[in-house]
Amino acid sequence: MKKLLSYYEKNHLKFFSKKTIRVMKLSSFLLILTVFQLWATETYSQLTKLSLHLENTKIADALKEIEDQSEFYFLYSPKLIDVEKKVNIVAEQETIKDILTDVFGEDVKFAVHDRQIILMPKDKSEIIDKLLQQNVVTGIVTDSQTGEPMPGVNVVVKGTTTGTMTDASGNYSLSVPDRNATLVFSFIGYTTQEIPLEGRTSINVSLVSEAIGLEEVVVVGYGSAIKRNVASATAALKSDEIVGLSTTDPRQVIQGKIAGVQVTNNSGDPGSGARIVIRGMGSFSNTDPLYVIDGIQGGDINSVAPQDIESITVLKDASTTAIYGSAAANGVVLVTTKSGRRGDLKVEYEGSAGFANVVKRLDMLNASEYVDLVTDIQHSNGLDITAKLQTPDVRIDRTDWQDVTFQKGFLTDHNLRFSGGTENVTYAFSAGYQNQESTVIDRTFQRITVGAKLTESLFKKRVNLNQNLRLKNDINNGVIANLNEALRMAPYLPIYDPNNLGGYARMDKVTDLQDANNPYNTVGNTDYNDRRLGIELDLSGELQIITGLSFKSQARISAGNYHNMTFNYPCNGGNFNRATSDISEHYNYSYGFILENYFSYDRVFGGHAITATLGNTYDPADIYRSISVSGSDYTSDAIQNLALANSKSVTGSSVNSGKSRLSYFGRIGYTFREKYVLNASLRRDASSVFGVNNRWGTFYGVGLAWIVSRENFMSSISAVSNLRIRTSYGKTGNDNIPPFLTSSKVWKGSGNNIVYSFGDDLTFATGSIVNSIPNPDLKWEETNQFDMGFELGLFKDRINFTFDYFNRSNKDLLIETQLPLTTGLGNPGSVGTQWINAASMKNQGFEIALIFNSNPANQFKWDISLNSTYSVNEVTALGTVRDLPISKGEFMTGVGNATRTDIGHPLGSYFGYVFDHVVVDQADLDRLNDIASAATNGQVQEYQTNAKPGDRVWKDIDGNGYINANDRTYIGNPSPKWQYGIAFNSFYKNFDLQILIHGLAGVDAVNGSLYWWAGMSKPFNQMATVLRRWRKEGDVTDIPRAGQNSGANLNFSTWYVEKGDYLRVKNFVLGYNLPPNLFNTFQRFRVYFSIQNALTFTKYSGYDPEISSTSPGDNNNYIFQRGIDMYQRPNPRIMRLGVQLTF
Repeated sequence: MKKLLSYYEKNHLKFFSKKTIRVMKLSSFLLILTVFQLWATETYSQLTKLSLHLENTKIADALKEIEDQSEFYFLYSPKLIDVEKKVNIVAEQETIKDILTDVFGEDVKFAVHDRQIILMPKDKSEIIDKLLQQNVVTGIVTDSQTGEPMPGVNVVVKGTTTGTMTDASGNYSLSVPDRNATLVFSFIGYTTQEIPLEGRTSINVSLVSEAIGLEEVVVVGYGSAIKRNVASATAALKSDEIVGLSTTDPRQVIQGKIAGVQVTNNSGDPGSGARIVIRGMGSFSNTDPLYVIDGIQGGDINSVAPQDIESITVLKDASTTAIYGSAAANGVVLVTTKSGRRGDLKVEYEGSAGFANVVKRLDMLNASEYVDLVTDIQHSNGLDITAKLQTPDVRIDRTDWQDVTFQKGFLTDHNLRFSGGTENVTYAFSAGYQNQESTVIDRTFQRITVGAKLTESLFKKRVNLNQNLRLKNDINNGVIANLNEALRMAPYLPIYDPNNLGGYARMDKVTDLQDANNPYNTVGNTDYNDRRLGIELDLSGELQIITGLSFKSQARISAGNYHNMTFNYPCNGGNFNRATSDISEHYNYSYGFILENYFSYDRVFGGHAITATLGNTYDPADIYRSISVSGSDYTSDAIQNLALANSKSVTGSSVNSGKSRLSYFGRIGYTFREKYVLNASLRRDASSVFGVNNRWGTFYGVGLAWIVSRENFMSSISAVSNLRIRTSYGKTGNDNIPPFLTSSKVWKGSGNNIVYSFGDDLTFATGSIVNSIPNPDLKWEETNQFDMGFELGLFKDRINFTFDYFNRSNKDLLIETQLPLTTGLGNPGSVGTQWINAASMKNQGFEIALIFNSNPANQFKWDISLNSTYSVNEVTALGTVRDLPISKGEFMTGVGNATRTDIGHPLGSYFGYVFDHVVVDQADLDRLNDIASAATNGQVQEYQTNAKPGDRVWKDIDGNGYINANDRTYIGNPSPKWQYGIAFNSFYKNFDLQILIHGLAGVDAVNGSLYWWAGMSKPFNQMATVLRRWRKEGDVTDIPRAGQNSGANLNFSTWYVEKGDYLRVKNFVLGYNLPPNLFNTFQRFRVYFSIQNALTFTKYSGYDPEISSTSPGDNNNYIFQRGIDMYQRPNPRIMRLGVQLTF
């Protein structure tokens, strides 16, 4: 090598292109050394084709033309190569080798390395031969967090001055003295890596930011902070953890990844959304956390496409949530979207296509088994089956209603993003489109999202402006079939019947003895569509007043519009006959605004670091308007327009507004010698939903942390890289109740039908009634939370362990109480109500998170993250004003309330009878009746009222010898004791693999669908479990006689309650990054294959153990009826192929 260098120094090696002038600032020695290190594969040179048409042109000018057209640049000595010679070049899409061979012939030898070309005279070709014998290593360097290529990374052979830097695409090429050398990769702000070659010629490296662990910057309320200075329980997901997921709700990407956070999908329908519960249920009125998007509270989280998310941070304890006061009783979810970065235009595209389908099928009766069941039901009631059901024709299977109702739903997902900027202006624009078919016929969901983010820095960055626009447009087309109706249909019935009005076959109550409605009838004879448009505009300006002190003002303007239309065609169904078409439409719109202003202070001096925030929030009431209209009796169905209906009416309208808040808040943080941390926050909130007596509430949080690992006595324990102990305590509030509860409410009835009679002639006059009375003493719900935990990092944070114990106490919970009938309040047929502060509840438990990271120097890199949460919920008080305990959840008339909320038990616990056995025969029944008679001295003759052989009987819980309502007891818990997640990520060369597992344990579920699918109360089709039903005396079984005492047999009991535990392989993603040089256009080209909900392990007999409630969109329903499965459409398995491109 010394000989080669002296040769070039002697001959005054020079560069002759504009591209290389920028490099000449380096010393000639380093320049020449770098040139000889840039020898490797010829990928770029092989793929690049050039077209040249040059006449009588100097070779020097020809080489410059080639450089201008391409990324090639030339290295040569003009004393050795005659570049003044004139040549003619005609080339059409030829490689650089072919062109140079035509130009120089045999007189000049050249060596092509990707984009660098060295020219040598023929008699000096041995130098090229020696260069080609060098050991060349190539690869790409990327950011471990984002996966983006990293330009400018230093790559050096350890112990030498031999080195190079990565190019704009993160590529490097380096000649090494031998293949057992060690390469050192370094970049400012990233951890240096040393990687032995071990004979390899290709090394791809992912550099890890040094801002991990205690130095990581985390998002907190109204700003960000270095993690070491935050004494609280927080957890975050980065953008690289949100990849390959087809979700219509950003909340779904959190599922299974953060300890203490339970995410439940509302259903398997596309666009159905999800719910988050942080550290257990904390209210009787609302359990949703506060969502903060780009620093401004509130907003629609679904307006953010998952691909636009930079990070999601969850604040779990009062130390960090108290800054949001009354809005943060259930925790806070901070969503930060991606911003533009300084540099050239960057274009990113992610697209995927695939399909979703429901894998599980219930085992239903075939036609012959079904007819036998109908016969048994009829005989139990002393009736015969109809003549139709006695024919052989009805024992022929014609339709598997389960299979024809489910479908394979195709889906596509496209996201395009543009970003870039200058020193003072950055921009980002994104657009997304999702199209997904439901897995139950026959709906298509579409979502369009648009985001635009612009930032400007003015006056030497003392003024910073930000504009952020988000638009979301959701469209649903088509009706989703009723799964319950489908499974109840007789297997002998075909789908279509051209002789029936509407064109679909129907069940006839007279001849078929049942009236289930053909699901195709509803789908085929109803046109439905809805559209929900939402727009949010965030504006902010920040002024740097002096060093460390700034003022920021931020506002959000939001508007929404919703419209749906249902047009029903004439048809004849199982239990209805629609002779003419009708239409119904609903319109509403909303408008909201929030303004926040605050000062921030951040200074470090000596061993002291101080941060402070002081500001206020003005959040006026959102405005809502809506109207509903209908029409019927159409002359023609050709035009679906309300104006063409012969009969039209307004069926409802509303003018409403939400609550208003006015707030003042402050926070201070102090860190001494980077070891001792104090955080404190205070907020005063006023809310319009409370009376003047309790309008203002005060909330606070305090956190302390000790970074033990930075103490001198820890310096000798090299294995411990981080040890931090922290604790926090604070109080937050909740005002998520309906407005106007401090005022009386009146009701005019339906269509002003409340009337009174006055005078001698008793003339009726329209009037109103008072249906609720005000409570001027309503006050804030309070959540007091204590947290203690520690973080332990071992072996340079290759192992990280986090533990948190939490105790969350909620008091003065707001509940709607029933008033005595003697008050005369309430709507006709119902009881008057009043909201009061009456209940208390607590959640306590612990969270564990464990992360293992492989050696970053290894070629095969991996990490495993495990998290687990144990929590217990208990109601501690209910007050004394209303009928207690709270019973709700009657999912079918006559079954009885399924849940009870009482002191000493979890919220919404399942409450019912305990199944004992099915009465075997008369002797068995006589034995039970004798027990009742003996226990009551003959006063009670029946163990269970009207029980017969073949009936279910319950256990005598109270021990009085017979069954009554007092034998109901607590039989299940909808709150999981355990939730867990396991995430595995691995990288090998250009391959990456991600697997996510999550699950619940210690939780129960109510399979309410059994009422219709296995209850045998009426002649509907049933699950195959009814084949073991009781049929004659002596049968020992757990299934009662068909059609007998169905009311009593179907009372809510342990028969409905099942273990809701499950383990689910939630995500499986396999990706491959194509070599960057393979395609000139792309900086990144990644393809991937993903499966969502790949496998589920559970003992639950229904479709899906991930159950929300009977009406997930209703807060009250979700709180008191969680875990009740009433034909909830299951989460599908989704398989997709996708691509990620960066230009």
